[in-house]
Amino acid sequence: MRIIPLSFLIVWISSLSLFSDEDLATVYRKEGMSPIEKLLDRRLSTTTYWKTELKSHDSIFGYFDNPTDLLICDKSTKKLKLYRVNGHFRLLQKSSIVVGKLPGDKEREGDMRTPIGVYHIVEKIQNPDPIYGPLAFVTDYPNRFDRIRGKNGHGIWLHGFPKNCKDKNATKGCIAVHNDSLVALDKKMDWHKALLIISDKPLKQIDSNRLSRLLAFIFQWRYDWKYNDFHRYISHYSRAMVFKTDKDYNYFVNYKRRVFKRNEKLKKQIRIEDLKVVPQPNSTGKKLWYVSFHEIYKSPTYRYEGPKELIIEEVHPDRFQIVVE
Repeated sequence: MRIIPLSFLIVWISSLSLFSDEDLATVYRKEGMSPIEKLLDRRLSTTTYWKTELKSHDSIFGYFDNPTDLLICDKSTKKLKLYRVNGHFRLLQKSSIVVGKLPGDKEREGDMRTPIGVYHIVEKIQNPDPIYGPLAFVTDYPNRFDRIRGKNGHGIWLHGFPKNCKDKNATKGCIAVHNDSLVALDKKMDWHKALLIISDKPLKQIDSNRLSRLLAFIFQWRYDWKYNDFHRYISHYSRAMVFKTDKDYNYFVNYKRRVFKRNEKLKKQIRIEDLKVVPQPNSTGKKLWYVSFHEIYKSPTYRYEGPKELIIEEVHPDRFQIVVE
């Protein structure tokens, strides 16, 4: 059970006065904790809250609730950077790399391209075939979002070079690092918690105002979901939303309408933990964000606890829409 410091609770409860003129003790006496919880949830959906929160966070490449190792691969400069993120970004290593022979985003098996996007490392291989050097990290390409877009192929690794390798100019699509750098990377990185961003150009530092608006959007989506505001909830989704099955937007809307009609708002719990928000490099030209978190959902009719991922499009600075869930 998580213990919350008393000093934090005092500040936390005091801040609720921003929402109501009525004495909080009276609210609690008459109605219990539910109205106070709702006020706090409303607070989380404001840019004011997130602007204040981000003052204590370094957010140049995104937002992370918990310590994370972030790998940023820039195909244009052929550099791989490892950052330790724990409130602030600390550069641990910078390495030269080799990527796919052909430029652009990977689309299909054998196209000699390194993919563009956000990936997890799913396995570490000790003593692989000597052609891959001393060890290799396996990425989750093609991930769900790649498959939705019709991409295929497999075996995109972060690996080393064979001994006495003469050709270090290109790969078939993997990311190759000099062996000494790869061994050093392995010692510094917790690959279980690592996130890999692969881009075809240098990532721009993120404006904290943009990030605060996005975080407010995420928690507004959660608020409307938790408190059963169907029309506002559905408005957070793009009509061009991409599904992993043959279901379409209208099917999704009708399904959610049936769920919301159960009216479980007073008994519904939705928690977001271990939130990660980073830019999603892509070849569409759109401004996309990758969002992942551990979701805890409890209602009288359904329970779920596990990972959830979203792709959110920044339509313009004040408007966001979920395009993949």
